[in-house]
Amino acid sequence: MIPAIHPGVLAHMPEHIRTNNDPNIYFEMRTRLNAAASGEMDEDHPNAQAIALMGLQVINLLLEKNRAYGDSALAPLEVFSKGLTVQQRLGIRMDDKLARLARGADAGEDPALDLAGYLILHLIAGSEMKEYHP
Repeated sequence: MIPAIHPGVLAHMPEHIRTNNDPNIYFEMRTRLNAAASGEMDEDHPNAQAIALMGLQVINLLLEKNRAYGDSALAPLEVFSKGLTVQQRLGIRMDDKLARLARGADAGEDPALDLAGYLILHLIAGSEMKEYHP
């Protein structure tokens, strides 16, 4: 079963995929990402390569943190945060990252990159993609 595509993403896909709910949508997205990351998109896509490469960095960060910490962001132990929803927990983490950005204190990490990752996790937690999450 293919995970549902976020409506905001689906709205920007080619019409033949949007209207047919084509299962090849992930192939189409990978093709577009590869073209952008390699600099092969046309002039109608300014900054496509930078966008793709930064997006890949965020994805890599999420995958590495998932490997290192397990699924602690979407399925926490709830020792100190019992009773909070996943979105509330992620909101607290995002608030911390915003505070670090505002204060210019990064504690050795990149709070903007972390924030982008938490926003992706927040989208997953609030979407049909949570079906792919235990």
